Amino acid sequence: MLQQLTKNSTPKQYSPRKGATLNTTTNMKTATLTQLKLRAHICQTCLPCFAEAVIEDIEEFHPEITEPEQVDALLEWESYWEVYKDVHNISPRWTSYKDKTAKEWVAAVDELQKQL
Repeated sequence: MLQQLTKNSTPKQYSPRKGATLNTTTNMKTATLTQLKLRAHICQTCLPCFAEAVIEDIEEFHPEITEPEQVDALLEWESYWEVYKDVHNISPRWTSYKDKTAKEWVAAVDELQKQL
């Protein structure tokens, strides 16, 4: 039940049931300064609804990524991958985000889109 606060009222303190313990360490991950910088960059460049998924993907599948430029290249390479599949009906498994810079991947996507 929600209690409406007035000028003179104070909110109720949460008290767990008798015998219950409050777990204060639930799913809290620690992050390095590099990870925090990458997360901030991702939040600035991605739509909010995708930022969390991108962060999780990078931390789980690409732990070698340490620079924002690498994040940009990865995201553009993923776009390239999808457009390449649309154009050629095959996934370009022989490519890697490390092969080009983000700008080069954008140019490659633009070239592929001309073939659609």
